[in-house]
Parts: sequence; C-alpha cells; structure tokens
Amino acid sequence: MYGWRWPKGLRCPECGYAGYCELAGRGLYPCHRCHHQTSLISGTLFEYTKLPLTTWFLGIYILTQLKNGTSVLELKRQLGISYNTAWRLKHKRMQAMKEHDDSQPLSGNVQMDDACLGGERPGGKRGRGAAGKTPFSDGLSCFASVTTAGCTHEAIVTGGGPASVNQEAPGRGGIDPADTRAALLDILP
Repeated sequence: MYGWRWPKGLRCPECGYAGYCELAGRGLYPCHRCHHQTSLISGTLFEYTKLPLTTWFLGIYILTQLKNGTSVLELKRQLGISYNTAWRLKHKRMQAMKEHDDSQPLSGNVQMDDACLGGERPGGKRGRGAAGKTPFSDGLSCFASVTTAGCTHEAIVTGGGPASVNQEAPGRGGIDPADTRAALLDILP
C-alpha cells in the first residue's frame, strides 16, 4: 500500500520534506524537519477507523458486486460487524464515490436509456406499459435537453427479442481495470 499511497516516495504533507522514519509498531511516519506525523490511512477514507483494512476492502468488494446494491443489514451479516459500523462503511464509500464523480464531468460518448418510475404490482401487466408506471425519460424527449446544452446525439435503435442480443454494443464493453485502479488511487490520495 505504501507504493500506492506515495508512488514517488513519502513527503511530509505539512512542509514537503522527504526525510522521515517509521515509528516501530505504530505505522506512523514523523517528519525529520517539522515532526508532523502521518500514516498510510491519514487523509483517506480509512482515517479514524478501528476496522482492519482487510475488512474495509472486503466490504467495498461486497458493495460493488450487486447491481441493485447491498443493504447495510446484509453487509453487517457478511462482515460480522455491528450495524452502525456497516452503515458507516457503506456511507463513507458512497461519499467517496460521489466526490470522485463530482470532480469529473461527463465526457466522450454518454449513453442514455428510457426509464420508468413505479414498482411492481402483483397480478398486473409487466413492463413499461403497466399501470402506475410514469416515464420520466422516454428516450426521445430527453434528447431535447442534450441539444439545448450544445451537445449532439445519435439515436441507436437496438430493438428487442433474440436478434438484439447479437448486436454490437456501442462504446467500450466491460470495466477497464485501469479505471478501477484510478478510482482506488483517488480514494487513497
């Protein structure tokens, strides 16, 4: 982790001096010039935590694996920690992701899809035409806002049924491991 946190070597966050030593058993690095103490987790998402970093990393992994998210109660069960600790872990992670996303505006190809607001009703019609569903992005009128903002759009009609599965997906597919590493490095400044 030392190499991820300080790829060009440790410099004091207060005065910028490169001379330091490690306090045995405490994980602290005091500066030889100003005596400011820093650690691998100070100034990061993991600062002031009593949880082992392995628990944090496992919790982050669990939170990122399900499409619909993981509840705090499920996180508590899987990690064997208290509800309050699981809640804090989840919300610190969400805050870090929000700050990362806010710092980088959308660019390049941005794909939009239609969406409907409303839950399932037992015994009712399924899909977009179901009673109680309200479209808030119909896939067409939202493009007017894109054009108003000075951007261009290209409609990609994929259709439905078995033939749509064989179509080439626009843009890149999957998650780039370099993006994942960059996001982790943003969490560990």
